[in-house]
Order: sequence, then structure tokens, then C-alpha cells
Amino acid sequence: MRRIRLILFVVLYILGVSSLVAQNTGERIFYMDASEDSFRSFERNAQYIDIIGPQCLKVDEDGVVWGGVDRRIVAVAKKHNVKIMPLIVNPGFNLEMLHKVLISREAQERCVVALLDLCRKEGWYGIQYDFENIHIADKAAFTAFFKLAADSLKKYGFSISIAVVPRASDYAGLGDYQKWMFEYWRGGYDYKALGAIADFISFMSYDQHTRRTTPGPVAGYTWMERCLQYILQQVPKEKVSLGLALYSDYWFPSYTNPQTVNAWGRSLNYPDAVGIMESGGGKMEWHERDKMFYTVFERDEIYEHIYFEDARSFQARLELVKKYNLRGISCWRLGQEDPAIFKGLSVKR
Repeated sequence: MRRIRLILFVVLYILGVSSLVAQNTGERIFYMDASEDSFRSFERNAQYIDIIGPQCLKVDEDGVVWGGVDRRIVAVAKKHNVKIMPLIVNPGFNLEMLHKVLISREAQERCVVALLDLCRKEGWYGIQYDFENIHIADKAAFTAFFKLAADSLKKYGFSISIAVVPRASDYAGLGDYQKWMFEYWRGGYDYKALGAIADFISFMSYDQHTRRTTPGPVAGYTWMERCLQYILQQVPKEKVSLGLALYSDYWFPSYTNPQTVNAWGRSLNYPDAVGIMESGGGKMEWHERDKMFYTVFERDEIYEHIYFEDARSFQARLELVKKYNLRGISCWRLGQEDPAIFKGLSVKR
């Protein structure tokens, strides 16, 4: 009898921990692109999602907005009571085009009027700004553009948020690559001002390593925490949604000719990452500091590297949401994930 009681206690404890994790994820935002795998994942998992963010709106240098939400997304969202918050981007994250918008009040006003009209017509929850590759010299102009949109949308009851590229300080770093990243990608966001304006910020705490860098984690746990601690000095925790990567990264030899071989990286969905590892004879190893699996294997006498984002790394990063009592999570993107991540999330009531 004592053994049965002990087993029941352990089972109830595990269920309690699982429930606690689910309750402390907060608001759950998942992003989509226009791919079919992204839609099918939304269709399967909508019951776990509070806000869906299709990356589907674009703006040009004249402030002309185009794009829209797939009617199938609208139907699934309505069925599962999911709020729709489309993302608007500068196409291809084009810096020069965005700069032209930022120096033209007319273009900005045209863009904002179009966004408000779309929210009214389509009944969306609101809009998320996802402008990237912002030069540091445009920081103030970009903040003013965001405020113009926020004032308009909030006046009529719509929500507005912004996705921002992470940094752990206002120091660029030692090398030319770090300087370039800060000047063109990380330094163009005024966290404090944007946090005061936005309903919330989706903190894109991923892409620590990219195709241009040495192999490394998509988002190492300690790096994520350093970046998070920095933004929390400037933005209230209830306005910070932690960005979680659902994709894995793979580095392999690439060349334009046999004399110019370089390491090159690209993103993979989780099943493809596992398949490449298995085809190369690799094995997953857990990296405790970065709290993720990785593998290094030899193919034709050259090492290849994969860093995985799976259900275990996903759960580990949810601990940051609980630890800092954040608003919730913003996950890029559906269709790339380890399907097991949803086992740790509760179904919406």
C-alpha cells in the first residue's frame, strides 16, 4: 500500500509540475509564414495558441501597404478563438527602402492609415511591427514612426506590438562583424522608448549565431538570459514576450570553387535536422550551459555541425518566462518545430 501511495504521489507531482509549466508560459504567440507546413501546424495546434502572427504585410518606400491573411488562417483562428495580429515588414528587410519611409512623413501616414483600415475591415486584434535591418542613425526616426502607428491604432481600440532584435548591452564588441551587427541590426531599437509606446515587445532572443558566423547555438540559454536582463532594465516585465526559436541550425562546407571553401549555415526544421544527423552518423549530445542538443559528425573527412531546438530546449527556455515573470512567449515559426513542444502546453479553456 505504501508503494502504491508513493507511486500516486510521484504521478501527481509530475502532473503538477507539467501544469505549473503550462500555467506560467503566459500569453502564447506563434508566428507563421506563407508556407503550407506553417499553416498545417497552426491547424493542428491552434488550441495551444493565444495570438497568431502571420508575417504577411509589406510596405514600400511610398508607404503603400499590401498583403493579407490567408482565409484558412482566419477560419481556424475563429474556430479556436485565436487573436490575429499580422506582422508588417520592410520586404527583404531592405535598409534603404525603410530609410526612405523614415524620412517621409507622407509615406508614414499613408502606411498607418492603411493599417488602421485593415484592422477595422478584417477585425484583427492589432498589428506587430517587424521591421529589421534598421541603421542605428535611424533609431529616433523609427521610434517616431512606431509612435505614429501606435497613437492611431490604440485610439480605435486596436493593439500594437513590436518585434526587436536582441542585444546584451550598448557595446558593439571587438570585431568588425560585431560592429556591423550592432550598427545595422541590434542598435537601431530604442528599447525604453518602444517599450513605453507598445502594448508589448516580442524580444527576438534568437540568432545568436547565424550563417555568417562560426557554428554555435541558435540561442544559447546564458546568452538569452544576458539579453533578457538587459532589456528588463528598460522595459517592464509584463510587456516583454520572450522570443523562442523553433528551428535548428546546420553548418556545412560551401564553396563557389574548390579553392574558396567556407563554412556556411542554414536553418532547418527539426525533423530535417534529425534526418541529416542520422544520415551522417551523428549523435545528439546535451550542452548543459546552452541547454540544447548539438552534434558534430564527419562527412567525407569534413566536420559538420547541427544545433537543435527541440522539446527539451523549449521547456528549458520556458523557465526564463517563469523566473522573470514575463508576459509570455513569441515563437518563430510554426512548421519548423519539434511536435513534442506542444505536450508541455495546456489547451486553452
